[in-house]
Amino acid sequence: MTPLKPHKVLTILISVFGAMTCGLALGRFYRPQYLDVIVFLALFLMLYPTMLEVDFTAVRRVISNPGLVVAALFLNFLVSPVLIFGLLHLFGEISEPDLMVGITLYGSVPGGGMAPAFTGMLGGNVSLSVTIAAIGSVLSLGIVPLWAEFLIGAQMNVPPVLIFKHLCFIIVLPLIIAVLTRKIILKIKDESAFDSVKERLRPLSGVGLSLILFAMSMLYGDRVLNEPFLILRIAAPVSGFLITLFLLSWLVGRVFGSVYEDAIALTISTTAKNNAVSVALVFSTFGADAALINAIAGPLVQLPMLLGFVTLKNIRKK
Repeated sequence: MTPLKPHKVLTILISVFGAMTCGLALGRFYRPQYLDVIVFLALFLMLYPTMLEVDFTAVRRVISNPGLVVAALFLNFLVSPVLIFGLLHLFGEISEPDLMVGITLYGSVPGGGMAPAFTGMLGGNVSLSVTIAAIGSVLSLGIVPLWAEFLIGAQMNVPPVLIFKHLCFIIVLPLIIAVLTRKIILKIKDESAFDSVKERLRPLSGVGLSLILFAMSMLYGDRVLNEPFLILRIAAPVSGFLITLFLLSWLVGRVFGSVYEDAIALTISTTAKNNAVSVALVFSTFGADAALINAIAGPLVQLPMLLGFVTLKNIRKK
């Protein structure tokens, strides 16, 4: 996988802010119908290019030395949910259901989405990152619903079976289509042709993210305008969560005696949460208010922080 260049990530960041701004402006005059269709279409655009990166041969090769993969799964599925839940209590953000649901599920999903791209930008092991993301996506089908019921169930009704069904649709459908795409192209042409297709389709992820934020901002963005401190209330626990998880993951990687490339793959694969999955999951299960909270946590907090890590690395190299 050819990593994204820093200027391309900056373009994505600008597009994210532009999409939210346009959605906020248009939402004052128009309320869209069929929002669920728009969100799931956008989600497919985000995840399909990522699923094309999943090489099951490489997955089997990495699994033969599973130490770092197991460490990543431990951080993603055990440490992350407990950490984000604890920080929400620390910052006193447990009284409002939308904040509770949106941020808790944001922290409970595994890493994915942009993780392989940022791993490459930081000089990490991209194959390991893709493998962690692929395995994490599959395991999330069973683990995320259980965490949702355990962490949020005391505050509101959580339907774990419904969450499982939505996750199957969100993750399995793009994966199946990506696998079929790979087989068809490799049957007709060769690996280089498939790599070319992946490169051409990769910008769809940014388009999908922008489309999700545009739709969410259009429908419920007035809440952000009416509550100017909402972003700060989201940013405080999420920033603490990401910084703590980044440092902890890096420490675990070094304890394993990993080389830099593997340690950074572990770190980014646990820190760069799969915001696409969490937004769609929260929206389809708990509604657009909670999904807007989740959407803000990813692009407005996680993405700038990841971009900051890349900038710091480039400064250190100079």
